[in-house]
Amino acid sequence: MSSDHSVTSESSEPGLPQSFGRFRILRLLGRGGMGMVYLAHDPKKDRQVALKVLASDKANNETLLRRFRSEALATRELKHENIVGVFEAGSIDGQFYIALEYVDGTDVARLIQSHDRLPVRRSLSITRQVALALSVAHRRNIVHRDIKPSNLLIRADGVVKLTDMGLARSLDDPGAAGITRAGTTVGTVDYISPEQARDSKSADVRSDIYSLGCTWYHMLTGQALFPDGSLTQKLRQHAATPAPDPRRIVDNIPEDVVAVLLQMLDKSPERRFQTPDELLAAIATINLDRPELSAGVIAALADDGTMGKDALDAQLGDTDFSTSRPPRHQLRRTTEKPSPSGSSSSPLPSRSDPTAASTGSVPPPSPRSRRGPRHTVDDSISHKADEVDWSKLRLVVFTLMSIGLLALLGYNFVNLGQSVDVSGTPTSAPFTNLTAIAPENERPSAPLNASGIVYDTLPSPLLTGQPALPPPYLPSLRRGEKRHTFEWATTPRPIPRPALYVSGRHEGRGHFHSLDNAVSHLEDAGGWIQLEGPGPFSLTATTLVDCGHVRISTPNKNTRAVVVLLPGTKTASSALQLHNTHLELERIDFTLPASGFPNQRRLTLFSADSSDLRLTDCSITQHRAREGGTVAISISGSVKGRACRVVLDKVLSRGRNTTSIEIDSRSVDLAVFNSLLVSDTASPLRLRTPKPSTSEPNGRRIRLLSATLCSQAPLLTLDSGDMDTDIASTRLRLVNTLMASPADGDGVLLDLGHWPQRADNQPGTSRFIGLEWHQHASLTFGVRRFILLAPDSGLSVDSYSEWQSCWSGPGEKGEFVATPWRPLKVAAHTVSPSYFSTRRFGTELQIGTDGSPPGCQVFGLHQPGAGRGRAAAVAQRPRWPHPRPTPRPVLSLKLSDHPDLGRFLAENPPPPNAVIVVEGTGRTVTSPIAVDSGGLRLVFKDTIKEQPLVLVPDSQPPATTSPTLPPNAPPVESMFSVKRGTLELVGGRFQLPEQGGPAWFLHVDDGEFAIHNCSLLGPRGAASGGGGLININGPNGKGSGRILASFLAGGGSLIRTQHPNRPLLVTDSLLFSTGKVFDLDLSPTLRSCIDIRRSTLSGGDSIFHIRTTESEIPQSKSPDHCRLDLFVDETAFAAGIAPANTGEPQGAIISCPGRTLDAGCLRWWGTHNGFSPTRRHYLVDRDVQMTNQRWGTARHFASVFPSPHRIRPLDGPGGIPLATPLPKAAQVRPTHFRIAAKGLGLKWGSGGRPIGADLDKLDFQLGAAVGPPRTPQAGTRPDF
Repeated sequence: MSSDHSVTSESSEPGLPQSFGRFRILRLLGRGGMGMVYLAHDPKKDRQVALKVLASDKANNETLLRRFRSEALATRELKHENIVGVFEAGSIDGQFYIALEYVDGTDVARLIQSHDRLPVRRSLSITRQVALALSVAHRRNIVHRDIKPSNLLIRADGVVKLTDMGLARSLDDPGAAGITRAGTTVGTVDYISPEQARDSKSADVRSDIYSLGCTWYHMLTGQALFPDGSLTQKLRQHAATPAPDPRRIVDNIPEDVVAVLLQMLDKSPERRFQTPDELLAAIATINLDRPELSAGVIAALADDGTMGKDALDAQLGDTDFSTSRPPRHQLRRTTEKPSPSGSSSSPLPSRSDPTAASTGSVPPPSPRSRRGPRHTVDDSISHKADEVDWSKLRLVVFTLMSIGLLALLGYNFVNLGQSVDVSGTPTSAPFTNLTAIAPENERPSAPLNASGIVYDTLPSPLLTGQPALPPPYLPSLRRGEKRHTFEWATTPRPIPRPALYVSGRHEGRGHFHSLDNAVSHLEDAGGWIQLEGPGPFSLTATTLVDCGHVRISTPNKNTRAVVVLLPGTKTASSALQLHNTHLELERIDFTLPASGFPNQRRLTLFSADSSDLRLTDCSITQHRAREGGTVAISISGSVKGRACRVVLDKVLSRGRNTTSIEIDSRSVDLAVFNSLLVSDTASPLRLRTPKPSTSEPNGRRIRLLSATLCSQAPLLTLDSGDMDTDIASTRLRLVNTLMASPADGDGVLLDLGHWPQRADNQPGTSRFIGLEWHQHASLTFGVRRFILLAPDSGLSVDSYSEWQSCWSGPGEKGEFVATPWRPLKVAAHTVSPSYFSTRRFGTELQIGTDGSPPGCQVFGLHQPGAGRGRAAAVAQRPRWPHPRPTPRPVLSLKLSDHPDLGRFLAENPPPPNAVIVVEGTGRTVTSPIAVDSGGLRLVFKDTIKEQPLVLVPDSQPPATTSPTLPPNAPPVESMFSVKRGTLELVGGRFQLPEQGGPAWFLHVDDGEFAIHNCSLLGPRGAASGGGGLININGPNGKGSGRILASFLAGGGSLIRTQHPNRPLLVTDSLLFSTGKVFDLDLSPTLRSCIDIRRSTLSGGDSIFHIRTTESEIPQSKSPDHCRLDLFVDETAFAAGIAPANTGEPQGAIISCPGRTLDAGCLRWWGTHNGFSPTRRHYLVDRDVQMTNQRWGTARHFASVFPSPHRIRPLDGPGGIPLATPLPKAAQVRPTHFRIAAKGLGLKWGSGGRPIGADLDKLDFQLGAAVGPPRTPQAGTRPDF
């Protein structure tokens, strides 16, 4: 290939084609189901284009091909500033392409994502420019059909571009309607009009106006028009539910804006604006510059007319974004010449006004508009400036200022006493893996939806402005510090490639569920791992060898992430080891779990061997005191014949018996900028001297600039090892540095131990061989001994004069204050940076190079909040879902041919890890089914929808043996059993009889199980206390369980775990029991966890019943004693029903011995959960008679599990009241647990969504054919 088609090194990517025809490919912008979008250079026109290329395998798909051509034809006809232009379209070697205008900017979706919502003026400008684009399309009789925020691009100069005409069609072309099949919906559900949802062919320009209204609503409020519900529910809301008033969310939206917006969102197309020109006319009447005045102020101005805009701007200021308005001097010229008729005339359009440039004159308002025309800002100005009554103007200003002052006082009064989270983590959804917007060129495409709605998965022309790659971080230096630092420390490094994203949402190209997975996919050249969301993310002990340049950070400087360092399967002495790798860490808070690395006497968090390391705006917290100590950063070796380079900039390092930096190398350059290093019994900075090596350079340079060091131990420790002569050259330079020895400390500045000394110390030379000390504009507090030496190395240095004589040039402006720093009253890992504030220093101590006190800017450091303990616990959640073995053979079985599923599987054993699709109808009896040392997935389908398939067990007595088990097997006690294998049930309905059936539905013995979209009904009467639904056993404690989107109802113990250390996941499910929902054994040695998300739980006896013996409970409370973690998110704890009761609320949340809580054996981690208002007790101790009336109440529960264990709990009568009283236990269906319409639980979840399970979905899944269980006669088959 010729050089004309080569790809530059800065833009080349593995597997990227170098050219496409004459176009030179620069980089990939995005990919989708229809093809690729590249940034390409057109040498013929010498311009950059967004090149859309249809995938070669899609060229034979006539529908996709016609849609691809439709975009080219539709856009080519539309020439306008607010529409992305098409330069050309065609095919090369059978591959179709479109060359589009390349837009350098952002889109509205990202703008909303970064700002939550847009100001009214800004949103109005965007809406008006899109309406101009629709006006041009309307004149060509073209409908867009997919107006949404991501299709509205914004250039750097503010011009809005409408893109993605892939769904557009011409109303004049009957063939274009064939692109979509009849009855198929095309568009995006959050912005689709009712008529387009019913039939895409019925969409016209009024449908685009409705979609634009939905987009405008999203810009104003920060959320979609109907944000909650499933896809079908959203379509129903668009069709029938009136558009909500946006002022319910943002109360300062002007009435003019609301009136226009609601007319755009009218359900009837006939009542909307009929054309974009009508919409533009209505927008032109909106006046955002006229303030709302009180009646008194209006009366004061009645005699003199309205106030000019310049006067208002001068007094009130402009609080919103401006939109294409004439300059101030142009306004004044307009006001100086009133119209001959006595009323002000409309001003001439400005040249910068896109409306005037595109349409000439603005058409008159539509007669369908809900509001009549209003005067614009310029219309209201009808008097000269010298005609204003200044006394009344002062009255207006005084009145407005008084109103503002009263509003401010009222705001402070209302918010007085409310807690404020200063941790930097949003309290509404803490430690939730919220995803930030990734660069478009790295996003995976969304799959086709199976609901009948067709999406265009080919991305639009892409942009580079948002999110732009942030520039490499440079250290924040004070005035006068640059001459003291290394040149390489201020030199930006290139951005590593490729980009890897950790979001926790989905896997795809460049996207990973976990940080561990992303690290394992790093290439030899490195990469940039971006953590999307606050986390917590877990990083298991790992080693990076020859990985090139690696950066781990958040996507932008306004976000942070929590990373929890976890031990690996093998005993590791370091959490992260580097060898021949350059690593950058930015905006990350590192922490360890309470019991992290329990077997390590000495632990190193980051070990850099022959590597470079840079930490920027990070924090490291270590709260476990180890016998051998903890090292946050260890440096050793050298990098290719030069010194290792390590930078700490804005870093907070604190911990018990923790050394922040340990240097075990003869060659290192260390720069510490604006950082705080705190310890209690260890030196924050320690240098060791290894034996010399011929391949390793010699020389260590330490620079501490605007740093703060504090410890009860010596502030710096230098160890020469066993060498007396061959000492590595060590030079320390301290500039604007604060060193604090607290009152309860040793008061030692420098511990030199056996460092060799010169026999004849001459003036101008250092007393210590190879050691230089330079101190500039720095402060030292509480030092009673300047240099501590070993007893056999001479006398220590205790006076300032002796200190000065030890160095060749100790520096200038160095102050030593004998007064010690305040004592550390708290543990080192909990000390606040504000403890080291120097704001109260007098002028005599403001000796910094810039005239301020030395030390780091403590209020600029990020301090992790109290939720770091929660982050460490949440990071240890199991990683769901677990992958299934592949490949999996798929078989089909019809119960009409083989009625007994269990007997058929016993006589015809399926292959390992098989998937069997079981088809049948009505109630079907099956023999017990056993899975032993293998995998089996059963997928159930209804042959006749009106007669759903329901499996019931054989009614033979439990003592008989199962035909699926060996002859000597134990008696059958369950309908399904798993032993050292895996069983998955998908889409099934199962029912156990009230009497005479097996004791359990599923028995698991050292195996795994998964229940998806199933309904399990067991006996719920008084006789159901001996068994339940799921019994988990096994001495090895292996395996896990998952219950997903299922309904489980029964009595006794719904889920019984007799051996712990088995993680269990329950999500989007309803678990109802007249007894205990979870019946758990607590192990004295093993840990376990239960992970519950978006579910509804109801227990007549209790939700969690914890069993343990007195001897297994520790005597003292410690994090190491925790044996069970309960992770519960967005779950509704509904009222319970006892077997003999008919709706009377019973039971508690947790039933356990009180000493279990006192010893810390049980930990609760809850977020956005709701509790039934009729529940009397949250905690119950079954072993002790409860005499204290306050024990176990909601208040006691909150004291046992305070924040951050409980985030936004919902208690009280207005929380989750039920819409209807509960029926008898045998008649309960999922919809009986619906929350009343006024319950706060309907919007208590993250993002304002309901908490609890989707009960309508579960009720539909259950079907009407499953009724109360019937009791068969002993020894006979039930006649269902």
